[in-house]
Amino acid sequence: MKSRILPLTSILLLLGLIACAMEPRLTSLSIVYLDAYVKRESPAVYVQPTKAPPAPLKALIIPFTVGQDIASAKSIGTQITEIFWQGWNKDQVFPTLLYDTSLDYKTPEQIMLIARDRGVDLVVNGNITHVLAGGTQGDSMVGLNLQILDVKTGSRIWHMAQAGRMEPGMQHDFIIAMTRNRMPTDPIYAIVSCLAADTGDIIKNWNYNLIDEKGHKRKMPKS
Repeated sequence: MKSRILPLTSILLLLGLIACAMEPRLTSLSIVYLDAYVKRESPAVYVQPTKAPPAPLKALIIPFTVGQDIASAKSIGTQITEIFWQGWNKDQVFPTLLYDTSLDYKTPEQIMLIARDRGVDLVVNGNITHVLAGGTQGDSMVGLNLQILDVKTGSRIWHMAQAGRMEPGMQHDFIIAMTRNRMPTDPIYAIVSCLAADTGDIIKNWNYNLIDEKGHKRKMPKS
């Protein structure tokens, strides 16, 4: 079988199609800019229910705590929780997901009483184990422990952990072009959005019983 060599113009066109931006140059290597991606593993699940609920459950999310001794820890925890809450609402992880920033001053017992009064079944809380905001020039990372508690019993039914990071400045040189990573304006938002999507997908599959006995995914029921 004969090998086929693509002409230079075709290769540059292909790189341009997969790239977000490109600087063509005639006297030196062209630069292809690619959006930096969030490096992460799948969520580690430590505790999970043995079966799906008979009907989708409602939840209340409370502000996440920050494990690091850093300035503005409460504000950072609130902002990260809000990104999670928005992501889970967009992905319809729960039919109802309430969020109250004032609950970070309440005791666990008070939070459970408030959750019962508001008619939800679960309380979602989290601990941000580490956070580093490097902006567009430095490394950024977020690590999170996530727990979900049953309002009726107070028992923990979900416990998972995940971390993500973004790295700027990665460069790869090829014969005809070089690629460089391009960071988003808010790497922390990008990282937390990915963590919310990954963990939310697991919770949503359970909450709506979307995985059948053979491991196949069912269609989302109509609301």
